[in-house]
Amino acid sequence: MKYQQFLITVALSVWLATSHVRAGPGESLGWLPDDTMVSFRIDFKDLWRGPLGADTRRLVQKGGAAFALLQLQMSPRLDDIDEISGGAWVGPDGSPAFIIAMSSAQPVDGFKAAYSFLGPSARPGPSGTWEAGEFLMARPTGNELIFGTGPAVRAAIGRKKGVAKSEGLLEGQIAIRMDRHPVLEALAAAVPEPFGPLAMAKSARLNLGTSGDKAEARLTVRYGTEKDAEKALEAVNEARKMAKPLFDQGRAQVRRELGQKAESDIASHFGMVMGLGWLNLMEKGIDAQKVEKKGLELATRAEIDIADLNGIGIGPLQAGIAVGMFLPAVQKVRDAASRTASMNNMKMLGMALHNYEASMGRFPPAVVTDKDGKPLYSWRVLILPYIEQEAVFRAWKMDEPWDGPNNRRLSEMVIKTFCEPSEPPSNRTRYRVFHGNGALFETSTVGAKKGTRINEILDGTSNTIMVVQTRESVPWAAPDEIAYDPKKPLPELGLPGAGHFLAAYADGSVRSLKTTIKPQWLHQLIQKADGIALPDDFDK
Repeated sequence: MKYQQFLITVALSVWLATSHVRAGPGESLGWLPDDTMVSFRIDFKDLWRGPLGADTRRLVQKGGAAFALLQLQMSPRLDDIDEISGGAWVGPDGSPAFIIAMSSAQPVDGFKAAYSFLGPSARPGPSGTWEAGEFLMARPTGNELIFGTGPAVRAAIGRKKGVAKSEGLLEGQIAIRMDRHPVLEALAAAVPEPFGPLAMAKSARLNLGTSGDKAEARLTVRYGTEKDAEKALEAVNEARKMAKPLFDQGRAQVRRELGQKAESDIASHFGMVMGLGWLNLMEKGIDAQKVEKKGLELATRAEIDIADLNGIGIGPLQAGIAVGMFLPAVQKVRDAASRTASMNNMKMLGMALHNYEASMGRFPPAVVTDKDGKPLYSWRVLILPYIEQEAVFRAWKMDEPWDGPNNRRLSEMVIKTFCEPSEPPSNRTRYRVFHGNGALFETSTVGAKKGTRINEILDGTSNTIMVVQTRESVPWAAPDEIAYDPKKPLPELGLPGAGHFLAAYADGSVRSLKTTIKPQWLHQLIQKADGIALPDDFDK
């Protein structure tokens, strides 16, 4: 009995000692798939505690109680992050996908991490995941986080962590590698001469580290044959000759933009100032920069005094600005995520409308009325079976208003596809349609076989709008759509404060249009058969 207790005690001790063992360098790269185009690794522990991060670290620590509170709200804490790795590639459906993996010296609190990375809209999902719009976060082990596009994270969890492809990514505190991919090959084909040979690279990696009071950057580009490498070296030498006027042009362009964008956001302004500093610094050393050919590779390295980096944007004062910019930057990322999720909702609505048309031979009415013309409910009720809401549709009484005794409880339900992802879930929607006077949709009585057929969109499905994102939100079941009148002003479109709005076209695409679009062009997009061609630059 004592022997058994001893074995149990030993086993428990070993488990406790190893359950939070730090992952080895580069292990987090094992979450990336084999077809990753661009991958990176940040040795955050050394970067944060080293000379490059020293000024920023000291600055935030001077926040005193505020910094202590921030640390309590964060997981993992800045002092506990070991490594951050990630990559981007093209998913099976052709859409971009990415993963960011993070390892910590201490166990990660999933709820705190979800709030930090996904924002307050994060919701718990199955198997210890959290989701917000198109983004998903998972905690595969106690000390690791995976964050990225939903399908990419689910696939990573499903295939488990593999052997990390860390070639060239373990050197320095920041490392980036780009591998040859059909998408990159297509981009390379557009590179003009005499720089074309440079784009024939099979892979490229950039490593940034520190040595004493200097920051060292090394760029290594690998080619398929020595002949390709020789041609690339010739292109480098040609570029060196052309560099001086290019730097002059670059500086002039940045200065013009600084003068023209006096009211631009601080992030854009700060970025342009930093860009100007980098141009000056790069020009200073470009003549002395050596590019060497070693077999299939071209390599170059540069050393920069950390004091010089302080002078162009990574010193204490600039770090303060950067920290102040952090929250707006995070908000921009979240806005982009919400916009992507909203576009996905509109694509689903467009698909549902087309499936309805294929089944019924016509598009649904914008508003369903009774025999006396009284509005009952919206088109969204009719497409419920096509967005996986069959049960709600079957429970709906077709001859009753949306707020009637039976339908009221159904209309108060939250239908995710109708919700604006950037807002708290509710029964309201901003996805609405125009109807009447040449618009794609009409009104119709219950059961009437009336509506636009797809062959009646004479202007072409790629030139006709179906659904728009409106400033005003309405209950999704309410018959509150936009009565179209080509002689009257159009309603405000897009989210409050946004400079663009989303529109689902009759060809199934979803596009972002500027709110400053000329009314005449928008009228033509709304009308399905006006016969007027749109100019290519109508949204410029």
